Amino acid sequence: MDTFLLVLLIGPVLKIHTSQGAVISHETNLIWAQTSRSTIPGNARLMSIPGDPDLWMTTQKPSVNHIAAPHFTWGFRALAFHWEDQLLFWSEGTNKKIQSLVLNGSLDTTTLFAGTSSEVYGLTVDWLSRNLYFTDGLYNWIMMTSTLPGRPGYKIVVQDGLDSPHGLAVHPSLGYLFWSDWGARPKIERSSLIGEGRNIILDIGLVKPQGLTIDYSTNRLYWTDADKGTLETADLHGRGQKVLHAAEGANFFGIAIFDNFLFVTEKTYGRLEVYNHKEKVKTFSLGGEPWDILMYDNSSQPVTSSQCSDKDCEQLCIYDAVQGATCLCGEGYLPEDPEARSCKPSQKFVHPSHFYAIGDSICHYPANMADMSLENLTLSTQCFLGNKQHTPGYMTLTYDAGENMLYVFSNTSRTILRLPLELGAKANPIEGGTGEVKGMSLDWVSGNLYWTDTTQRSIMVSKKTGQYQKVVLDRLNTPVGIAAHPGRGKIFWSDHGHLPVIAASVEKANMDGSEREVIMAGLVWEPNQLFIDFKQDSLYWSDSMKAHVRKLDLESGRITVIYASTGVKFYGISVFNDYLMWTDTHNLNGVHMARMDKKEKVRGIIHPNVGHAADLITFDLRNQPDISNPCSENVTKCAQLCLLSSQKQPKCYCTLGYTLSEDGFTCYTSPISDNFLLVSDAYQKKIFQMDLSTKKIQAVDVDTENMAISIDYDPTSKMMFWSDNMAKEIKEATIEGNYEKTIMYFNSSTKCDGIAVDYINRLLFFTDTGNKLIGVTSIEFDLIIYAYVITDDLEQPRDIVVSPNEGYIYWSDWGFRNPGIFRSDMDGSNRTVIYKPKLKRAWINGLALDWKENILYWVDAAADTISAINLETNKILVLWTDDKAHFFSIDVIGQYLYVSDWMKKYILRMPKTGGTDLVPYGVRNFSRVHGIKGHSQSETLTGKSVCSSSPCEHLCLPRADGQFTCRCAEGYKSLMEGRLCKEVATTTESSVTASTAKKATKPVAPSSASSTKSSTQDSTKSSFSSTSLPSRMPQETTQPPVTAFITKLPITMATAKIRPSSSTAVNTKVPYSGSEKTETTIATESGRNTTVARSTSPGKGAAVSTVTVAIIVCCILSALIIISIIVAYRKKYFYKVSHGKLLEEQSPASYYQIAFSGQGDNVTFDSRGGIENPTYDFLNEPKEDEDGS
Repeated sequence: MDTFLLVLLIGPVLKIHTSQGAVISHETNLIWAQTSRSTIPGNARLMSIPGDPDLWMTTQKPSVNHIAAPHFTWGFRALAFHWEDQLLFWSEGTNKKIQSLVLNGSLDTTTLFAGTSSEVYGLTVDWLSRNLYFTDGLYNWIMMTSTLPGRPGYKIVVQDGLDSPHGLAVHPSLGYLFWSDWGARPKIERSSLIGEGRNIILDIGLVKPQGLTIDYSTNRLYWTDADKGTLETADLHGRGQKVLHAAEGANFFGIAIFDNFLFVTEKTYGRLEVYNHKEKVKTFSLGGEPWDILMYDNSSQPVTSSQCSDKDCEQLCIYDAVQGATCLCGEGYLPEDPEARSCKPSQKFVHPSHFYAIGDSICHYPANMADMSLENLTLSTQCFLGNKQHTPGYMTLTYDAGENMLYVFSNTSRTILRLPLELGAKANPIEGGTGEVKGMSLDWVSGNLYWTDTTQRSIMVSKKTGQYQKVVLDRLNTPVGIAAHPGRGKIFWSDHGHLPVIAASVEKANMDGSEREVIMAGLVWEPNQLFIDFKQDSLYWSDSMKAHVRKLDLESGRITVIYASTGVKFYGISVFNDYLMWTDTHNLNGVHMARMDKKEKVRGIIHPNVGHAADLITFDLRNQPDISNPCSENVTKCAQLCLLSSQKQPKCYCTLGYTLSEDGFTCYTSPISDNFLLVSDAYQKKIFQMDLSTKKIQAVDVDTENMAISIDYDPTSKMMFWSDNMAKEIKEATIEGNYEKTIMYFNSSTKCDGIAVDYINRLLFFTDTGNKLIGVTSIEFDLIIYAYVITDDLEQPRDIVVSPNEGYIYWSDWGFRNPGIFRSDMDGSNRTVIYKPKLKRAWINGLALDWKENILYWVDAAADTISAINLETNKILVLWTDDKAHFFSIDVIGQYLYVSDWMKKYILRMPKTGGTDLVPYGVRNFSRVHGIKGHSQSETLTGKSVCSSSPCEHLCLPRADGQFTCRCAEGYKSLMEGRLCKEVATTTESSVTASTAKKATKPVAPSSASSTKSSTQDSTKSSFSSTSLPSRMPQETTQPPVTAFITKLPITMATAKIRPSSSTAVNTKVPYSGSEKTETTIATESGRNTTVARSTSPGKGAAVSTVTVAIIVCCILSALIIISIIVAYRKKYFYKVSHGKLLEEQSPASYYQIAFSGQGDNVTFDSRGGIENPTYDFLNEPKEDEDGS
């Protein structure tokens, strides 16, 4: 065996047997990537030996050419080529890109993909379809993108089940893709060209299978094993595996094949080794560290017919010998035609991706956040749901990957919101009236949502829609993070305790709260968020006081510190493949990333003057795997909640107001016939009865899936009525729940905050804040007959009550110009002011009329008072004041007042005469109580209606003078003073029209409303519109606290691809070895790729005026060269290599800073709270100036 030395010196390049000015050209070449092994930094190079190996192996005088990187920090790794297009491809580990170069003498490179990790060790080209594939050993995926210019998009071909993919090879004519995977189970796999039909073809005797190549003439697969130092082969099905050569201690990397030669790079000793199928032939000592290698030759890519060139696919094309050419759309795109020839941007977010809460926004980044370029990004492009309160608005996140749903806790409104991650989606509240929620986790198998309530010191659970709330654990200390594990049937949570008396802890229990157990206490100081890696079956938690992240192996119980950093306030955490991510709430406020294998931080993004970073999640379908347990949504028989108990046994639970039946599955309720209080709970989406004697709660078993606001009761028909501002309806139902009907349909502007039943005159009055009117409808007929009694001089009509025997209606109005309490006859005549507040800031909410004492009660959420007025003497009395309250509804039953307070989870009671405290009454398990209405048979008003024998065809409205007014329904013309009503043939609906009077039993809604009940619900569920009551805080209204749309998609890893052009393509001049007059000058800044400026001969640059100036310039240049060498040496050995502008140093100022436009707290969103930039180019790099600098 002979050894030859291919010498590479720092400075001028000494080439053996090469002509001046030679570069790597489009001819048969053995090409490999190489980095410097010298103690002085040297540029990485692409090396080549041109010509037929049979010739230069015989003469033993190879001619060596090379192309040098433009900066010493570059590191070429994997290689691939396309012979017909004369393209050479490589992965670059420092700037984390995949680039190409046309081998026609050009030095201009094109970037195909930016934002890979530093460990892309496998590249291959499907030359028939013109697709480039690459493995990423840190993101653990295989991607493909087109090699053709102007083809946008990329596609993740393989992602599941990869541990550390390395080598890659393709057999286009057979439709095979091969890759090697190190990981816990080293193997070589095969799939189709789009990752389907995966098979493990080799997994015996492998340790670190690295380079892959195919001999297309014999259809055999060859690979190197970096750990064993072997060169091995098998057929394309994994049969006939054998070791061709073994070299003890060798670290083989790349492999290439040409005829009978096998070329292998060896990294430890820096060698190129040449084998035939029997023995080692030659060894070349390279003087550098070699990486991948390939044989650039047309015989390696036999050209056969491909239909892709004729298919005219907009993005990607796959050629299969059997099926022919097939067009594909990349990630973030959908087919625009059946054959996917053209593609359109998807309306949904591209996943996997990362979300974190910061200040008053939720921010989104693509999966490769640790490595992508941040040059063109701001928080304005990446964030959405701005609540504009400039407070710690959003704190806690979780997700449902199967439904593409994000769950968010808003601290300012104390609500949990549910947001579909797609364009035009709107955040809808599903839970409210909570305390401070610092942790959320979704059990996606059973469809249950868990959260910690630090204020209530409890762990709660409900269905993911918000229904069926239950306390899982209470009397905790300070619960923070939580994570659900449906596979093990456990919940895990962190608790800050109450130091120094009660220690912090990390604990676990069954999913129903039973068998509680401490995992760690005492050794944890301030445990925050938790994360479960279901692939590794491990639990992680952050500890901000100990400044580290711990990992619990759920199988062995072993606990280790996996990452620590002094001074870091770890809060939210997530793990994505080989990266650990966290939010820091202290000096480095923002989001940060580290490699877990090296325990080395790779990126820090801080957000100055924006607000505290909070929770962090990785939205990844793979981390919500397909798990089956007895509580699975499609398996369980439980009517409400199914929670796993001891030994993962399912247990059914019924929530507030229900009792579990003897069958153990169904839930029942026992209606209360008398002396009860009706309570509408907006976030539990239920109407309850409270027994005023026993305080026991029974649920009314009717469909209140949306949100009941105002509520009333008719004791004569034993029917209850409620308004629903999501469905835009007023409904009636029996207490038993065996009858339910919609009696009013509204238009989209309606906000019905108040209803009042006149059960003597068989009328129902309602307020409409959205349309600024008061209306009335009959509850006597099956027909929907209604009219408007007041349509002018109303601002924000809220609640309404009736005095049937007197013919009066009373209503409150909390408008800014004219707030107060007003009265009129039932037909709207004789309006008068009952109460006028001294201050204009009055939010008069609920009203209650004591018809026996002729006293009107009300609550004011601005003044925080409960007041009363004697309607005979006009004397006003303030009964109660509480500056921490937000009173909403009130009713009087017997000798007591009952009040709802949005700040409380229970009903309040006090004597109606005042004088004693307002005290809690009954259970404390409500979420947010809207309407309340009591009934006691002994308190029921009796009387005879003046309309009992009226001649009115539609509506009879009593007046205070003992007479009545006949009124025709809207859409009808009055004849004979309303005694007869004639339908108007053609009507123009006014802006205040709610619906049209009906002659048919089945109502037909007007054009502005839905035509049927079901269509109304469908149309309103996607567009929440609740009541508009004002409050102390702007979000505390019955209007949803966050009315934020996703109007544009944030910048992601790839929703567009820059077409190469002089203004958009990122081109890098690459220097090559040649004569002195073609040497290059490197121009880089902060590690960014820049165009290399070639020096020109004298007379072609700036003119030299004098010899003196020339001498001075030479001296300056000499000094600069010396300084540059010193700086380069120091950078090499004392600093980490910069990545874009991400220079991780000791001070926060060196971190990459991203803020909202203007670097201030005043976040600017468009009028709908949207995201500014809809698309992202996965090149997303700094654009070059026109002069190339």
